[in-house]
Amino acid sequence: LLKLWFRDLPDPTIPVSMLGTLSDTYEKKNYFEFVGTLPPAHYNVLKYLIGFLQELSKFEQNTKMNAKNYAIVFAPNIVQPKDITEPFQVSRYSDIAIEFMLTLIEKWDTSDIYPLKVE
Repeated sequence: LLKLWFRDLPDPTIPVSMLGTLSDTYEKKNYFEFVGTLPPAHYNVLKYLIGFLQELSKFEQNTKMNAKNYAIVFAPNIVQPKDITEPFQVSRYSDIAIEFMLTLIEKWDTSDIYPLKVE
């Protein structure tokens, strides 16, 4: 259900207009710099999702899902190269999306947003 929600967003979490920048980011491996350029709503949604996936990853022994599994499952719904149909480019964006998500799940400090503090 969560994947479906992300997949059906009218404006994907990583905006289509920023896919070229993400591709450049993949070459330089500066993902944290890239996420800092996202529009605020996209940034916050992505950061909260990553915090949630980090939390889920802690229960690998029970779920049999590690950070890479979550990256593989969620990447196509976060990075959606909708107009790209050439097989090599589709494969390239899939690789980029998985590495991007895996890096964020393993290394992004989401403690300022996840879990939300209830006052």
